[in-house]
Amino acid sequence: MIVLLLCCGIGVWAENKIMLSNAQGAAGTEITISVSMTNSDAVSALQLSIPLDDNFTFVENSQKKGSRLSNHTLSAGVKDGILNVMLYSTTMAVISGNDGEVCSFKLLLGDNPGIVSLTPSKVSLSGTSGNLLIVSATSGNIETRGAKAQIDNSTINFGRVPINGSSLRSVWIKNVGNEMLTISEISFSSSIFSTESTLPITINEGNSQWININCKPTINGAFDEEMTIMSNSVTGKSTVRLIATSYGQNELRLVNVSGTTGEEVVIPVVINNIDDITGFQMEIKLPNELEYVDGSFVLSNRKQDHIATASSIDGILSMVAYSPTDKAFTGDNGEIGSFSVKIVGSNNTYLNIDKAMLSSTVNGKTADVLSDKSGCAVTIKSPNMRANNNLDFGSIAINQEERKKSFYIWNNGSAPLIISKVTFSNGQFKIKEELPITIEPSSNKEITVICTAKDAGDISTIMEVYTNDPNNRLYIINVTGKLTAPNYLIGSVEGNRIGMSLSISLNNYSEIYGIQFDINTTKNFTASVDNVVLTERGKNLSYNINSIGEGKLRVVAYVKNDLFIGSGEGEVMTIKLVPNEVLPEGDYAMTISNILLGSKGMQNVYKGDETLINYYVTGVIPGDANKDGKIGIGDIIAITNIMAGKTDGFDIKAADANQDNKVDKEDINVILNFMAGY
Repeated sequence: MIVLLLCCGIGVWAENKIMLSNAQGAAGTEITISVSMTNSDAVSALQLSIPLDDNFTFVENSQKKGSRLSNHTLSAGVKDGILNVMLYSTTMAVISGNDGEVCSFKLLLGDNPGIVSLTPSKVSLSGTSGNLLIVSATSGNIETRGAKAQIDNSTINFGRVPINGSSLRSVWIKNVGNEMLTISEISFSSSIFSTESTLPITINEGNSQWININCKPTINGAFDEEMTIMSNSVTGKSTVRLIATSYGQNELRLVNVSGTTGEEVVIPVVINNIDDITGFQMEIKLPNELEYVDGSFVLSNRKQDHIATASSIDGILSMVAYSPTDKAFTGDNGEIGSFSVKIVGSNNTYLNIDKAMLSSTVNGKTADVLSDKSGCAVTIKSPNMRANNNLDFGSIAINQEERKKSFYIWNNGSAPLIISKVTFSNGQFKIKEELPITIEPSSNKEITVICTAKDAGDISTIMEVYTNDPNNRLYIINVTGKLTAPNYLIGSVEGNRIGMSLSISLNNYSEIYGIQFDINTTKNFTASVDNVVLTERGKNLSYNINSIGEGKLRVVAYVKNDLFIGSGEGEVMTIKLVPNEVLPEGDYAMTISNILLGSKGMQNVYKGDETLINYYVTGVIPGDANKDGKIGIGDIIAITNIMAGKTDGFDIKAADANQDNKVDKEDINVILNFMAGY
């Protein structure tokens, strides 16, 4: 028969289809899967392989032939997780009909609610001659119904719980099924555990709920018990392991405190006890943020004849309290004493009790009955200074009345920042504000530094700011700058098409012993020492003018015999510049460059840049009355005619050679002097 099913044949295309039915059922129940066939070919045998999910179990011998079969043989079995169904006839009999069920089988549903596809991995059909037929297959959907409880933690450890005290924990239960989960009963194997949850508890599919469990021991001991949860979950009852250790409560603890850097704070010591406590001792390793205040360890009014001692050696604080007559402290709850620490740091810290003992007389002997100890948090409020480490004055004129520079100091901490002192490494600076300066948390203040230096030069110094910031007790700020003397040379031009006058002014703070500068023009000019006129400020200057290139003249002037140009402002000389050709009317520019102002020590004290002078040349040439572009005898004739009232063809404005707004003999004298070279 195996040969019959696997033999090769050439089939003609036809529509042959195998279909698995859909089914659903409650978890743990059996369902029936129908195998149907629609065929256009004559079929005598069928072989079907179906992988089974872990949630399904084939029910042995549950296979059943359908009404379309006559003397066919049907077998089914599971191997390696695959259900194999085989239907055949030893006589090659045809499966009757063309549509409908050919067989069925049963599956036992597991405990995983949900929908799973039942999909054939292999389907074979044989014709009446043993040939293989073309076939397709359709899957069936199997739905397992039921509620299913999922618990987040199968073990809950309550840790140490004091006798007559309590500790609360929770169990998280989720319904991962597809029907409502109903919790009908919760029980405990020990009476020290209980729940206040109201039953029944219902949880819809996909939802979850917390169940609170309280541990309240009344006796001393270790407990390893069980919580049982009864519900309609497909997994049946659920259990949770509960672990706890109870103890008699003789507790030593420190109380949390807070304070500001630099101040002392008192830390209470508390004992809660069941037994009579005759004495105690403990060791604490002090963090860097705290210092023990000598002599601050004292006992409260719970003492009788008890004595308290304390010492701090190498950062280890040791405290002992005892009764010489073995008397017990009064009461069973509250502060037993206190000690003080000084806050010297800025970061929140914690005081751990490294070693401790509570003494009690039990059966005539001294015993340590300490059940628990706990330290305390020390919350520290501290200032936090922030400021730039550099303050640059830049360049400051020495005669500037107000030589100051401001900057900001921020307090990013949680306590007021106090600036108690500000010093400088030299005596040329001070601050404007009065000390001390207080800056509130999350605030800032402007600090003004004033320069009192008298001599020009670098003014670098170190500014030291003393504060109560534990991380910046001394804050260093580098102050830089340069004090300069304001010595400037200024030029201005007036002129016309045949000549112009360059005025040189000196604004100086320093004593000036020499001047040098270059005159740069777009046209060639001539000038000589005869063209220079000194003012009262420059009367002691000796000078020279030389051409150093096309369109460039160099002027050098100096004083002798320890004379100098004193501090002040004003003109020192004028220079007559004569162009090599008559200039067209228009705008012109002249540059005064390479400026040097010499001090007594021959240092250049000029602090400016080159000077650009823009000027305008008018179309009128004073004295050119006949408008021929030259000054000569013809202009004297023209002026004479103008004075006689004959103005046609003459330039009356140019005839005013001395520019006094009238035409007369003085204008003729100006032209005569010009022609004579004066």
